[in-house]
Amino acid sequence: MSETIEVVYVDGALRPLKKLNLKEG
Repeated sequence: MSETIEVVYVDGALRPLKKLNLKEG
């Protein structure tokens, strides 16, 4: 199983996060 990395906005900054780890409050 390969983890898909997506670039999302976090605190106004672009950071590579795991698609399954988007829920961080």
